[in-house]
This record gives sequence, structure tokens and C-alpha cells, in this order.
Amino acid sequence: MEHWQFLIQKQGARSWHILESPNFEILEGQYRVLARSNLRNTHVEVRVIHSSTQEVQPKRRIFKRSRRTNSEGLMAVIPFTYFEPGVWELRCTGDLMSDLLGKSWQYSVQVQVLCQKAEENVESNSPDHLTANFRSR
Repeated sequence: MEHWQFLIQKQGARSWHILESPNFEILEGQYRVLARSNLRNTHVEVRVIHSSTQEVQPKRRIFKRSRRTNSEGLMAVIPFTYFEPGVWELRCTGDLMSDLLGKSWQYSVQVQVLCQKAEENVESNSPDHLTANFRSR
């Protein structure tokens, strides 16, 4: 059984945050994401799906690329990217060869990106509101 862990870092921050839940909330901004796995030197299909919540006619954008885990099982899922408000799904799956061999697998995480302005309004109206940039839902 494979073990996958997604890590996210906001640009300018030194620390990485583990996306411990399959559903997570962050504020809009520049982030990068890594994946850590026990699969070493393995080809991975990465799919990033963004469903916008800010557009009058919501759009769904899908980006797909091939990656490979290194000898330690680490892999860049996406480089620093501006996470716009909406729902972002980050999905890693085995490549075509693993499917053909009957060893298919898939791991994903869903990130709800909140609008910075909406978050500021909530924070100013609620002194008890959690102000962290990262939250599990």
C-alpha cells in the first residue's frame, strides 16, 4: 500500500504545512505543493483542477503533466502558482504502465481557496475567528 502526503508552502514562508485532511482551506495567494510518497523513482500523472467561484459563469480548468518521484519519494506537484479563489483539486495517479500492469492507484487532496477580502470582512466582524492561513475543513 502506497502512502502519500501533500505539503504546501506559501511564498515567503519558511515552513511547509502538511495537508492532513483531504479537504483543506487556505487564503488566496502564491503557493507551491510537494508530494511525499514511499514510491521512489516512479512516474506519476499529476492533474490540477481549478473550479472558479469568482466568475459569473464558473469555469473549470484542468492542467495535466507527467512527473517522477525522486530517490527519496519526493515530487513537485506544482511550482509557485497563484491560487485564485475556488476549489483546487490536486490529483496524483499512476501512469499508463501501472494501469496496464493492474497496479493502478490515485491520491488527491481538495483545497478550498478563500477570497482574501471576504476573509478580512469575517475576521473584522468576529474576534473569535481563526486567523490562520491554513485550516482543515
